[in-house]
Amino acid sequence: MTKKKLSLFASRLAVLLDCAGSFSRQDWAEILGVTPSAVSQWLQDDTIPRASTLRRIVEVAERHCEGDALEKFREILSMPSTKVSPRGKKMAPTVAHYMVEPIREGFLRVLAPLTPKDQESVLFEAAARCHALIKQQFTDFSKTSHRRASIEPKRGAPAAVPKIERRTQCAAAEPVPQNVPWKEPV
Repeated sequence: MTKKKLSLFASRLAVLLDCAGSFSRQDWAEILGVTPSAVSQWLQDDTIPRASTLRRIVEVAERHCEGDALEKFREILSMPSTKVSPRGKKMAPTVAHYMVEPIREGFLRVLAPLTPKDQESVLFEAAARCHALIKQQFTDFSKTSHRRASIEPKRGAPAAVPKIERRTQCAAAEPVPQNVPWKEPV
């Protein structure tokens, strides 16, 4: 019987769990609120941890790990998830994107009880901030690229950075991405 080759995700996760030397697999299971069998399944590439559980592993490792195990795990976060795990489709496009899901879900829960007007205001602010970050990333990329032509959109293709326009009909008069459906206020 041949031993199956573990993915980069499973092997780096195992090293991350082991770097907190005082925690056994049983301890990790208790800390994370899962069964020891679940931990074993992650490490054998049978399943992947939930995004919130994976965030918790990293949080605990930040406090208890020594050496480069945490840094090695972080190296795979920005890689295409299908390249680091056979279960990568569930984490696509990257493990880092997957790990952001609990934050996004939490944001939506916090947003829900607000009035529609306040929700709109918060979302406009968030969209403007996202636009600024995208623009900055694009600018940073452009500065480091020696082949400017390769990053320019082809004729007729959508621009790499979404344009923002002002909607004066909006009470908050905040920028709105053009690709967001707009309904006139009643």
